[in-house]
Amino acid sequence: MNVTNLSHDPMSSWNDGELKRSILTFVQSVADQNGPDYVPPAARIAVFDNDGTLWCEQPMQVQTFFLIDRVRELAAADPAIAARDPYKTLLEGDHARLRALGKQGLMELFFATHAGMTLREFATIAQAWQTRARHPRLGRRFVDLVYQPQLELIEYLRASAFKCFRQL
Repeated sequence: MNVTNLSHDPMSSWNDGELKRSILTFVQSVADQNGPDYVPPAARIAVFDNDGTLWCEQPMQVQTFFLIDRVRELAAADPAIAARDPYKTLLEGDHARLRALGKQGLMELFFATHAGMTLREFATIAQAWQTRARHPRLGRRFVDLVYQPQLELIEYLRASAFKCFRQL
């Protein structure tokens, strides 16, 4: 199939340029059973990174917003948390001091917000957060801030028998 003769543009929000043409040509070449670049469907795999590829990551990664909100919830439930580092530093928004606390401080925040519960408990917390959390500048839920071109690419790859995975 010739890329320029597609009856339906599977990546309609993409600019018509070299990158789009390269992707379409590549997918068609690995799907052509008679071509030299043929790849059997079982071996067609595509992996995507979430941050900046599938999700908005500005001004921070979505996971960082989740962590901050979780620390706020923990501090509301136990005000003593808000008085000690690294929680105090995070809640005050002191980025320089937070960086100075290093990996140890960051790991303590992650352990407090992501550990000590079952997977089901964590999933419940995360899903509830996703339902209500909004991007501070855009005012939209984080789960609604995805990149349409990437969604089209994934749909096109799946329609071409690719297994698509996301790297967390």
